[in-house]
Amino acid sequence: MSRWIRLFWSVALWPTLLLALVSCAPLPQTPDKPAQTLPRMTWPTGDRYIIDRSRSEFRVELTAEGPLARFGHPHVIGTQTITGQVVVPPRWQQTAFEITFKVDDLVVDPPRWRAEAGLEPDIPQDDIDATETNMRSPAQLDANAHPRVQLQSHALTGTRHEPKISVDVAIAGQVSQQALPMKVHWGDGELIISGQTTWRLTELGIEPFSVFGGGLRVGDEIRLSVRLYAVAGSDQSTSD
Repeated sequence: MSRWIRLFWSVALWPTLLLALVSCAPLPQTPDKPAQTLPRMTWPTGDRYIIDRSRSEFRVELTAEGPLARFGHPHVIGTQTITGQVVVPPRWQQTAFEITFKVDDLVVDPPRWRAEAGLEPDIPQDDIDATETNMRSPAQLDANAHPRVQLQSHALTGTRHEPKISVDVAIAGQVSQQALPMKVHWGDGELIISGQTTWRLTELGIEPFSVFGGGLRVGDEIRLSVRLYAVAGSDQSTSD
């Protein structure tokens, strides 16, 4: 049971004493909630761009908090296997997009990602393997019941090059609306869409994992970074 400390929402505890204590801690309980899904997207008429899987990327940084936070470490989790599309009508404010990635395609703590986040690049492989396994468990993202994470545009404001996007997010059977400020480079037959922001796990419908009565816990605030390349073409993503 001590491997639960390496959960997707958890941190690795190095001291032997703390590991022993965690092995006696009860597993976190997941409250019963009715599963929610996003409505089918209604696409405007316009130029269609397909997400380029080979270059697009979605990352999340998690931190440790609490009086015992020094015994944990942050994680960088994400994926480079993203599908989706963007449709840009003549009035750009009506632009719509949807991106999807599989929970099973999420990876934990690649050394390059950790280094780019200013973190120690290498952590034990056993910790990474356990985190990848447990983050897909029913107590966390429940990959079997909810295999995909989806983001759909809800509304766009701001400017054409720096839109402020309201997105509907479906993750682990919960749907919420989040803000996603982005920058857009409008190239010849290509869009480059990038942005960084912070979200809260509780606002996504996820209770941050904690032990020792909250003495060591995952920070509710997560740092999100997205970089998407979309190329002009016909719809090839919705069938995946």
